Amino acid sequence: PAPANSKAPATASAASAAFERADTNQDGQLSAQEVARLPAIVQRFNELDTDKSGTLSREEFEKGAQF
Repeated sequence: PAPANSKAPATASAASAAFERADTNQDGQLSAQEVARLPAIVQRFNELDTDKSGTLSREEFEKGAQF
């Protein structure tokens, strides 16, 4: 049987790919405008923006994508 955490790398990989697609200006951050194309994330943008920078870092985005 597969390990219990076998989905984690796939989820991280999918989140990373989604981040890359959404980061249209390739600055390593997602602005509210870039996130607007991701309904599941845009609804939680302020919650996920834990440092209140007005953008989502890859780490913030990937944490949000785990839910």
